[in-house]
Amino acid sequence: MDTGHVLIIADFEGITTINEATDNNLYQQLYNNELLSIVESVCENGFFNIIVCDAHNKGDMIKLSYFENINPSAHIKIVSHLNNIPFNIKYDCAILVGLHGKENSDGILSHTFRFDFKEICLFNSAHKKYQSIGEVEIYCRWLGNKGIPVILVTGDCEAIYEANFYNPYRQVCCVKSLFQQNEFNNNYYYLYEKLKYNIDISLKLNWNHCISTDNEKVYVDFYNKDIFNELKKLNYNNCDDKLIFDNCSSFIDKLFILFDDINQAYTPIYESNIKFINKISPTLKNCFKNGISLSEISMLLNKSLSTLSYDDRIIITDWISKNVNLKL
Repeated sequence: MDTGHVLIIADFEGITTINEATDNNLYQQLYNNELLSIVESVCENGFFNIIVCDAHNKGDMIKLSYFENINPSAHIKIVSHLNNIPFNIKYDCAILVGLHGKENSDGILSHTFRFDFKEICLFNSAHKKYQSIGEVEIYCRWLGNKGIPVILVTGDCEAIYEANFYNPYRQVCCVKSLFQQNEFNNNYYYLYEKLKYNIDISLKLNWNHCISTDNEKVYVDFYNKDIFNELKKLNYNNCDDKLIFDNCSSFIDKLFILFDDINQAYTPIYESNIKFINKISPTLKNCFKNGISLSEISMLLNKSLSTLSYDDRIIITDWISKNVNLKL
């Protein structure tokens, strides 16, 4: 009997019915139930050594208690975050569960790792152009670099599109779309049966065709260009207008250090924006009272403290200087 190792990387936003970034009890149950159906099917196919990585947020939503009664032969381990996946184990294959669309796609809760990332892309040397990618393809290439085939991707329709855009052979299973978010009426039996059917198919694929190559540079862009000047102060020397990594593996391997550095780099940006908003607030209140339209700068004023840039502040300042003294 085959008792090989299967790696499951799970995310939250691509689980069926979940359409808000809220970690409530109902959503946690849906998250675990969907994973349970997948883990059960993996075990039914004779794979009993399973590592499940909770890649969402704090990595604390997947509970081992959900899987205790699956199979007495099953050995299931839950880990939090990608950097805690043990790679001293030889994985036969990997499954991505609950994946979502990349930033600026038409999916549900679409983003690419962080909501301040504008785009992550590769440079396609064959076509000599940048190609936008999301978490699906980044994971596939990262795992492919380690010789691990991603045989199945589940999630919303945008995640599925990305999974087959780069590799039409690997198995995919769409569990929701932007236009059909709550159609199961709390009866998920048929959906879980569909997931199990797709597990059965994916475990019978020629897995060699599911191993992705990882030989293209990765470029990371932000909504707020000011971040690049701050990252240079933290010794990121290759970031004039994009952060550059050798490949997806290099990006993932540095991901959590990068997140910490980005958060640190935002500190002076937040401080500058808070000072600016406090400075102009009294003036803007008077503008509203006097009926002056702020439509020209309203979009800029609605930006978050992380996305409001130096150039934005100049535009707002110029508008105020030209308009606050108008006679109504």
